[in-house]
Amino acid sequence: PKSWGKLPSSSKDFLEKDAAFRVAYQGYDAGGSRYKIRIPESYGPASSYFSREEYVPGTNLTSLDKLMESKDHDPKQIIGLLAKFYLQQIRDGRLHSDVHPGNFSVTEYNELVVYDRNYYLDLSTEEKNAILSLFNPFISEDKKVAQIKILLGVKGDEGDSFKDLARSLSKGDIDSAKKDIIEIKAS
Repeated sequence: PKSWGKLPSSSKDFLEKDAAFRVAYQGYDAGGSRYKIRIPESYGPASSYFSREEYVPGTNLTSLDKLMESKDHDPKQIIGLLAKFYLQQIRDGRLHSDVHPGNFSVTEYNELVVYDRNYYLDLSTEEKNAILSLFNPFISEDKKVAQIKILLGVKGDEGDSFKDLARSLSKGDIDSAKKDIIEIKAS
């Protein structure tokens, strides 16, 4: 069993959210991939800390090189499923919010396991729409800039940084988008 940090909300509230998340996404596949999402079961607390979740053996995504060398797995399909899984979560308005390679593994049964769901991010309708608009090729750059400003709570004109971010996201240039976000934060 894995140890989790102390949770800010009640254990009952967390377990209810986690059970709903598990029901919604257990076996999720985006079609066309041989991989499916696996959500391990969470167990109640032994104290004021959560101390257990179901253990599922697999290769952690921190070992992506190992997965790339394997003839048994297709990293492109794994990453594609992960991206579609998060896009679906945005559409649904509740996201697993501890996203890093250490919280995902791949089993021999082609399951992408999602660990450490001890925090969820619930999006308002406005936030969902703003995020989803960034990926919509039919929305103008000016509208995307306005959506980014709303999402980040920015009032006024901050120069070209927001336009650069909208352009980077439209092109799918994640490295440039990261640099644009850093520039926006610095200003």
